[in-house]
Amino acid sequence: MNVKVIVILIAFSLVLVMGCEESGAGNGGDGDPKMLPLKVVEVSAGYGHTVAITEDGSLWAWGLNDCGQLGDGTTINRLIPKKIMSNVISASAGYDHTLIIKSDGKVMGFGSNNHNQTSPPSDSFKSISAGYQFSVGIKIDDRVLGWGLDDSGQTIPPVGLFKSVSAGNGFSVGIKTDGKVVGWGSDTYGQVSASPTSDSFKAISAGNGFAIGIKIDDNVITWGLDDSSQTTPPVGLFKSVSAGNGFSVGIKTDGKVVGWGSDTYGQVSASPTTDSFKAVSAGDSHVAAIKNDDTLWIWGRNEFGQIGNGTIIDSSSPIQILFPVP
Repeated sequence: MNVKVIVILIAFSLVLVMGCEESGAGNGGDGDPKMLPLKVVEVSAGYGHTVAITEDGSLWAWGLNDCGQLGDGTTINRLIPKKIMSNVISASAGYDHTLIIKSDGKVMGFGSNNHNQTSPPSDSFKSISAGYQFSVGIKIDDRVLGWGLDDSGQTIPPVGLFKSVSAGNGFSVGIKTDGKVVGWGSDTYGQVSASPTSDSFKAISAGNGFAIGIKIDDNVITWGLDDSSQTTPPVGLFKSVSAGNGFSVGIKTDGKVVGWGSDTYGQVSASPTTDSFKAVSAGDSHVAAIKNDDTLWIWGRNEFGQIGNGTIIDSSSPIQILFPVP
């Protein structure tokens, strides 16, 4: 799992064989546009694409688009941000699909629908999370619904009321309104059964085979797969965390971003240490973060243009993202 920037921004996907159309690359069809920074209120990093919401409620998307996950009606990869629509209050990028909540509380989906992951129920929602070919969300009555791929029970939540939920690869985790963590779905690495039950949490994120959460005392606890030290966070207090594929990122209470785990594309070592941030999202191998001044910065893998700087060159340092304006 998505809510506003003061909470965890959830995005997740995996390195798996893609089954959609081959994509070309484009700059969004805007010719040679003027590029300017915009104030970003939410960002979500997926497998090969990124989505963001600016302060005026506009949804922007860029990167891999082989399944139409950018929502622009094409299967052309976008190397710079492309404005998709207005009146959006939340968005979540998954493996090959995207979910959004419109201003009326209704959910829309873009991209692959081979398991009905982009065919949400008609209920009104307050938060959503796109995982690996499935989706989960919290309705306005605090109940969780799931839809899409359900080979491990990942779309069948336990009974109860929730304040946070996150979709990973084959499993989901959530925080109930009493602060207790629960998990459901695949438990190959203990990512469900090892969910802590005695502590109270305020934020949680599901990745590829592991989960991470922030307790009410701001300490981080992780559980599940640990083949790259992705469940071994640094010492300190945190206000935001996000689980990716083999790595994690978080924002400490002083606003500094830190990462741990796999660093194949610089997604960990490139974490900025001098500026202060208020939101962060881990994708498969790239990271997107919002600074305190509302500017957007991205680093890591860029094979599909998911960084959004007009190239497909990986970046081992944070890049400020500019948006095309008339």
